[in-house]
Amino acid sequence: MTGREAAAYCGVTVATWAKWVALGIVPPPLPGTRRWDRKALDLALDKMSGIESAIAPQEEDPLEKWIRKDAAKQARTSINDRLRPRYRWEDDFDAAWSEHLAEYAASYANKPATETEKLRQGLWDIWKDLKGTALAANKKKPTR
Repeated sequence: MTGREAAAYCGVTVATWAKWVALGIVPPPLPGTRRWDRKALDLALDKMSGIESAIAPQEEDPLEKWIRKDAAKQARTSINDRLRPRYRWEDDFDAAWSEHLAEYAASYANKPATETEKLRQGLWDIWKDLKGTALAANKKKPTR
């Protein structure tokens, strides 16, 4: 809807509407347009009047949160890091971790994904210290 329509929808004058937008009381127009989203206006008005919205954001599932953060982390990883040859010890660790998860799957079923990832990262650091540091120079194996 246009600014004039949005002002009428909110029951204010166009001048008051412009002030509300400038003060951040209502959301700005959609990016690259001079149009407002009716649902965004409803949420802003509900918030302003203290009404809890039926469209309020739900609490994020810990697994979904971890997946989202991991995807963002992967996106930040440089292309050189993703394409570099992996060391054999890295492949050995991945295989050992997969075997461990398969063997103890029942014990991980009720643990949050973040806890499992912390355990994996801790084991990765130990494995890297034990195997990677000493063998990295001699055991390069391109796998990608």
